[in-house]
Amino acid sequence: MQRDYELINFERCFIMFYDDSTEEECLRRNLFGNMARRLENLGEIEPGDMGFLLNINRDELIGIFRACSEPQLHIEPDAWDGRFAAQVRVEPIGELQRIKDAAYILKKAGLETRQSGKFGESLGSALSLSFYLQSLWRYVSFRPWPDRSV
Repeated sequence: MQRDYELINFERCFIMFYDDSTEEECLRRNLFGNMARRLENLGEIEPGDMGFLLNINRDELIGIFRACSEPQLHIEPDAWDGRFAAQVRVEPIGELQRIKDAAYILKKAGLETRQSGKFGESLGSALSLSFYLQSLWRYVSFRPWPDRSV
């Protein structure tokens, strides 16, 4: 049986940050959002790119999503009471999975997050991020993530 991740092209992917107060709306609306002034920073996202959400309160990565639109202002103007006007429409791919200890796992890939929820200077290339997320999702599809305390 072929798994959902095997049908996914991870060549291009992105991570958007959210917290406990915005998670439900992201998932219900199939919409990722950011502040309007960040629209230009989201400009490389294209329809078909793979997306992930990183919950900065619970240190949890959730995915996999596919971008259905380019980033634009006010796809749904009332989303998040207008606080996050730069938006990307997404659709989930298969059953959504949650990976705990996301900061630890991403740090192992050379990606560091700050408490503000932004990647540090060690973000690295989009290609290495794509490769790592593909490997990570293949791994968790077969077994739970190992306990890092061992």
